[in-house]
Amino acid sequence: MSKDVKVVHLEDEGALKDVIKELVGILERDIDLIQFSTSAEVLDYVQTEQDIALFILDVRVPGQMDGMQLAEKLREIGFTCPIAIASAYMEPDIEWLNKWDCHYFPKPLHALHLQTKILPLARQ
Repeated sequence: MSKDVKVVHLEDEGALKDVIKELVGILERDIDLIQFSTSAEVLDYVQTEQDIALFILDVRVPGQMDGMQLAEKLREIGFTCPIAIASAYMEPDIEWLNKWDCHYFPKPLHALHLQTKILPLARQ
């Protein structure tokens, strides 16, 4: 089966990144999970790749732009696909989530949440 659903994952913690990659590979074999550690890397990627079904963005990442700022930038440059914001430290306020059309999920991301709530967003 070819991997035809592209999901961009922004996460700077290596072990957590590996766990999510493994879980997605088990739960959804047709998803191509493309992982990055900084917002700048994501922005570089989306300059050439527009066919993305879902973004999963950690809030606290190194660099000049956090995950929430990246979500805003992605919307401003025209991405309309779902964006899942993940954080263990803070929950974005509902006004921000509504304004930027994002979904919030507390970390750590559990396999059940990935399977039933987050990954299905890629198929909307």
